[in-house]
Amino acid sequence: MLHRTTVITLGLVALVLGCEAQASSGSGEAQLRVAHLSPDAPAVDFCVAEHGTKDFTGPVLASNGAAAGLSYANVTKYIALPAAQYDVRLVAPGSSSCATPLGGLADFTNLPTLPSGANVTLAAEGLATLGATASFTLQAYVDDTSVDAGKAKLRFIHASPNPHPPSTSVREAERCFKRCSPTFRTAARRALRTVTS
Repeated sequence: MLHRTTVITLGLVALVLGCEAQASSGSGEAQLRVAHLSPDAPAVDFCVAEHGTKDFTGPVLASNGAAAGLSYANVTKYIALPAAQYDVRLVAPGSSSCATPLGGLADFTNLPTLPSGANVTLAAEGLATLGATASFTLQAYVDDTSVDAGKAKLRFIHASPNPHPPSTSVREAERCFKRCSPTFRTAARRALRTVTS
């Protein structure tokens, strides 16, 4: 169930490279994956319930053979869910039920509806430490998974808990890519092999 996605922290910017093509879900379904982008939060598993029902199913990762949960800088594969609005409860890895929230966290009940046919990344962001300037939260991102043959897509998400905006200009990003190019070339080759195989 776990899919390692390259996550590189560049100063204030977290870079997520996710080039795996994903077929669109069928009518009435959405594809959801979860990204752990909170550097001080422990590994997690999660449960989902249709909004307002408190009828949680899961833990999702444990029921798919990933009892160790999802740790920082990792992203799950997409899972198909009926298009709807969901509430999420984080639970400890290895949990056998959804009864006990991780660390007494409240359920996340203000998430947007998953549109039919959409691919969505739900990212755990901020800091889990009480009183942190960037509170721990879940943020939804609609993914554009269309990739032209021979191409790869990069998505930048400013998930750094630092409260200041990133100062990376296009020119600074180009210099970074040149310095980091072996890493990106390797990741792009792996992604293209995945897309074409």
